[in-house]
Amino acid sequence: MYLGGVSELIRSARRRANRPLPDHPQGGSQGHSLAALSLSKADREDLEGYLDATRAELLFSRGVIFVEGPAAEVLLPGFAAAAGHNLDERGLTICSVDGINFAPYVRMAELLSLPYSVLTDWDPIDGKVPLGWARTQELVLDIRRARGLKELSKDQLNKLSSDQGVLQTVAVKYGIFLNSSMQIF
Repeated sequence: MYLGGVSELIRSARRRANRPLPDHPQGGSQGHSLAALSLSKADREDLEGYLDATRAELLFSRGVIFVEGPAAEVLLPGFAAAAGHNLDERGLTICSVDGINFAPYVRMAELLSLPYSVLTDWDPIDGKVPLGWARTQELVLDIRRARGLKELSKDQLNKLSSDQGVLQTVAVKYGIFLNSSMQIF
């Protein structure tokens, strides 16, 4: 699994979670509306089905690590503890999106100014482009759009599409960690 890279993942989430909150004129906590969250009907239904009584804790955390499934959700706290990190003490929540559709969750986290990281699989296929390549590239572009950043140039898009090293380096800058970009033991 991801044991060797857990520290890198936790440090990334912690850096994002430990950043100072934006100044608020009245001080204290801030409320955010999800009304401006631009989602397709399918993505909205996905989020609504996801935010049940147990998973809604992400709305009250200092940061969140989005993972694909329940195995990572259950194992990651133990791996983090083995690497010397207590996620609860840091206020970090691990949330499984039960699949690979991270986009609505990332957009929600961006809208709420909730620090996050994403842990996803590279999903290699013998002799073919790994399934995680397109997923990661789309997620980087989605994060850029959610942050209001300008579109990438054709040259930049070509590099993301053709150079695995460039894609993985850019992914880490956006808090996206792939099992192939992390050390194993």
